[in-house]
Amino acid sequence: MLLPKRLMIFGCIMGRIVYYVRLVTFLIQQLVIEMALWVAIKRKEEKEMEPRGMKKWRPFATMPEQYIGLKEIINKQAEVAQPVLTEEQMEQINFTLIEALHTNKQVYLTY
Repeated sequence: MLLPKRLMIFGCIMGRIVYYVRLVTFLIQQLVIEMALWVAIKRKEEKEMEPRGMKKWRPFATMPEQYIGLKEIINKQAEVAQPVLTEEQMEQINFTLIEALHTNKQVYLTY
């Protein structure tokens, strides 16, 4: 069955319209996907750029066992060796302490 020439042209035009509508729909879907991906990447970048606030910096202490070891090392470094005092210096310190106990005064000892 042959269609009249006008209907054939109309059908060809309709076919092209359907093709272009499908093409535009596909392109719009691709744009929506790319925009969603772009927004997700932007949000991730913004989240990474947020300031962390005041955080105490603890170098080399990533495991709890390291905290204990580092604390021991720091305490050893902060230790002051016991001074070697002469008899006269020890008597002077003892006398000052006894006097402070009896008079209830504050005492600062240096050696």
